[in-house]
Amino acid sequence: MSIYMLGITVGSGLALIIGGSVVALIAQGGTSVLPVIGTVEPWQATFLVVAAPGIMIALLVLLVREPSRSHQANGQGRAAPGMGAVLRNLWHNRRAFLAIHFSSALFGVYGNGFAGWYPSLLMRSHGLTPAQAGAELGLAYLVVGSLGTIFGGRWSERLALAGNSDANLRVVVYAAGAALVPATLAPLMPSPLLVLVLFCPACFAFFTYFSCGTAAIQLASPPEMRGTNSALFLLTNSLVGLSLGMLAAPMADRYLFGGTGKLGPALALVAALGCGGALLIARSGLSAYGALVERNKAAIVRA
Repeated sequence: MSIYMLGITVGSGLALIIGGSVVALIAQGGTSVLPVIGTVEPWQATFLVVAAPGIMIALLVLLVREPSRSHQANGQGRAAPGMGAVLRNLWHNRRAFLAIHFSSALFGVYGNGFAGWYPSLLMRSHGLTPAQAGAELGLAYLVVGSLGTIFGGRWSERLALAGNSDANLRVVVYAAGAALVPATLAPLMPSPLLVLVLFCPACFAFFTYFSCGTAAIQLASPPEMRGTNSALFLLTNSLVGLSLGMLAAPMADRYLFGGTGKLGPALALVAALGCGGALLIARSGLSAYGALVERNKAAIVRA
């Protein structure tokens, strides 16, 4: 899962680096008019340019074949469970699943907040150009975020091999705790250098949790329910982490900090609530999650 999640850190890093440069280049030409679409501002044209290669790459999925699966992995000989059975399983083990879902969602509120608004913070409060902000944040994603992603996977494996059934969710607890202070202080710093100095450890800690949260859902689920539970996990992260994450900072700035547009205090508040909430919620479900992993492991061995 860590290797898989590198797509996010590498992709996000390159998007910021390339996107900032594209914004600078397109801005030189001003507003343009495109067929069908109409009038396009430079920042809107950037989305079109950066997204175009993704459409071509997405077509490669048509060449991917479904891998064969083991007897235990595909629930061979049993009918696929319906949504009702999946939801009953979630409810029966709600303490573990709620801890996984909502710790990840709240951590995602913080993560999507800095992904969406740190470029604006550096430009509005510290005078950086889009290209400069994109290059500095993109490099942090690319290097520090990728190292954090791999570290999180390796760390959870070591904890699991040491006998900790709750290893994946335990790493989420540690990651949220490690991110809390630097994530809260970074947007309040008076210079872009100090912002980035604190942003890097917060970024490392945040991406440490990425693969572990996803793996936690897999190990908490019976093999025949893993696909559906993963989809529900992504739904929770999208509805809460992504949607609220992108809204939280500008809404907090508008209603709590006078609508200055500087975003520093708002991003600090989002970080404190997101990381702190993730820490408390993940911690509350550790024992239930560990017990559930053990039960699923025993059921697979019996099968």
